[in-house]
Amino acid sequence: MVLKPVERDKEIAETDFSETDIWVQIRKLPPKMRTGRMAEKIGAMFGSLRVFDAEGSEPWSTYMRLRVSFNVTKPLRRGVLLANGKENIWYKVVYEKLPNFCYNCGILGHLRKNCKEEIVLEEEMQYGNWLRATSPVKKTRPKNRV
Repeated sequence: MVLKPVERDKEIAETDFSETDIWVQIRKLPPKMRTGRMAEKIGAMFGSLRVFDAEGSEPWSTYMRLRVSFNVTKPLRRGVLLANGKENIWYKVVYEKLPNFCYNCGILGHLRKNCKEEIVLEEEMQYGNWLRATSPVKKTRPKNRV
């Protein structure tokens, strides 16, 4: 389900619900590639870039964090192929707060058991729970240790 604010002068039927925004993390992207320009390039691969979280993409982190707009009628991206020097490298993508999606076809809005595509064997599935970002572990300081 896609939720969007409806403009006052528009009918609900005129609102496009095929796109939504979501936070994505590009894993193991080298710090030198975590730039605004690269964020624009990657955002365009999804649809469009909404926000580049420069703080969440600091050199000590393990990923680049972006908020992108993407078409929910198309399969989720499992990664991005980017030029790094003279070679192209595949970087894994994970999604924050990813709603339910089909592990068979990679599209939001239905589950594998309701998929209209030919069902593939579990070991051949291209999509799965690994596309969900885990919540960062909160580090706490020990209290007055003796």
